[in-house]
Amino acid sequence: MGKDSTGCFGCFRFLLPSNAPEVAPDMSPGSWGPPAEVDLVPSMARPRVGSWASPVPSMPAPWGTWSTPQDDRHTVLTVSGLDEPVKVTKTPTSKNMATAQPGRLKEIGWYNRDGFKSPTQGFLVEQLLASPGSLPQGLSPAECKLQNEKRVDQVLKTLDTIPNATTTERLAKVPRRLLTQRGDTGQRLRRGILKGATIVFITTGYEGKRFIYERAHALGVRSVLIDSPTSWSKRLVDEGVAVKFIPIDMDQTSREVVKSCLAAIEACERDPAVGKVDGVCTFAELSVPLTARLAELLGLPGPTPEATDQARDKYATRGALTRYGLPTPPNCEITCE
Repeated sequence: MGKDSTGCFGCFRFLLPSNAPEVAPDMSPGSWGPPAEVDLVPSMARPRVGSWASPVPSMPAPWGTWSTPQDDRHTVLTVSGLDEPVKVTKTPTSKNMATAQPGRLKEIGWYNRDGFKSPTQGFLVEQLLASPGSLPQGLSPAECKLQNEKRVDQVLKTLDTIPNATTTERLAKVPRRLLTQRGDTGQRLRRGILKGATIVFITTGYEGKRFIYERAHALGVRSVLIDSPTSWSKRLVDEGVAVKFIPIDMDQTSREVVKSCLAAIEACERDPAVGKVDGVCTFAELSVPLTARLAELLGLPGPTPEATDQARDKYATRGALTRYGLPTPPNCEITCE
């Protein structure tokens, strides 16, 4: 590469004046400038879970046949009825391709037993060449909100016809798109489903948490409270905030407490004042592992015991973070006093 106009950048030679000296670009190491600074950020190797592969084509043609023409045979198709005349040229690129393309074109009516034909304007042609074409515009935000409100009203009317259904049965009748939508409309639907649900609260905590159970009552939740016999929360039944209070001796061993709570919850289904339990929960940190085990034994939604055990143990929590490649500070377990 010298000063010859046919060398590098010769195609831009016309931009220079005719009397300009022959100048070649400076490609010497000195023209590179100072090396870029690179901040070395330590990274942790993360496990590669699963694998990904390109989807297997559903067409019978082999790979690469779209880009390797082998002969000049071609067929011209004229699409009528569009604003501008369009000609579609089919050029088979191999023997396999010539037999594969008709199968693809059958779907949109460009090929039949008699061979190729010129298709008329229709949905498939329009969507292929000018999508979205004449399809109507989507709903405006205001129209979408109005439509969702009407659908929510219909769903709530349907749920009113099955007052004895469990929350799970009620959820099964609600389209997920409505159930997960944001805003006041979605919240109104979710609260409508929650109304009438029976939820067991495992230990009620200190009296300052009274507002939780009052709010649950205001939302239509039928609360069952499990706590020690001397708990302040037993008054909530007399006040109409809860439907049942179940005293459990919390001085028992943890295993015995699990058995006692499980038996008490199962007995609720035979109590006409309570009925089938829809869920168990707690707002007391010490009772989270217990609640997780009860949910698992009863087949109700809830975190797994393994997850709650790790969350309650800082060393186990940091060990889990390390196993899954998440950053965590250096730590060690102290096993002696």
